Amino acid sequence: MTAFQVISPRVEMGRRMVKMRKLIAANLHGVAPSPVWDMLLELYLAEHETRDVSLYSLYMAAYIPPPTAHRRVKDMEQKGLLVRDANESDRRRINVTLTAKGREFVEEVLDELAAFFIPAQGDSLS
Repeated sequence: MTAFQVISPRVEMGRRMVKMRKLIAANLHGVAPSPVWDMLLELYLAEHETRDVSLYSLYMAAYIPPPTAHRRVKDMEQKGLLVRDANESDRRRINVTLTAKGREFVEEVLDELAAFFIPAQGDSLS
């Protein structure tokens, strides 16, 4: 039997956003409408699901070629939104995680989006 896990409204909003964005990307036949946001959402959800995200899997979540994704990751790292670290068990693998600033950014955007998706509950998911 698994333990009952409470899912925060922000995490649920993030999961729905990922599903929505996958639907949009599928209908655009592989064209990524917003790869940076896709990567940030992937990192946010991974943090709440306590799973690691490798640099390569982050590229795949964004539906863009690795060279393009690499530039976007570098840009986000320079802005302090995420960090890259070597994986402890496999030094060839690079893990990516959100910084506190990156987490706050994603949560602020999710809260603002809540006004579009959940107007009866107000402007915040917290």
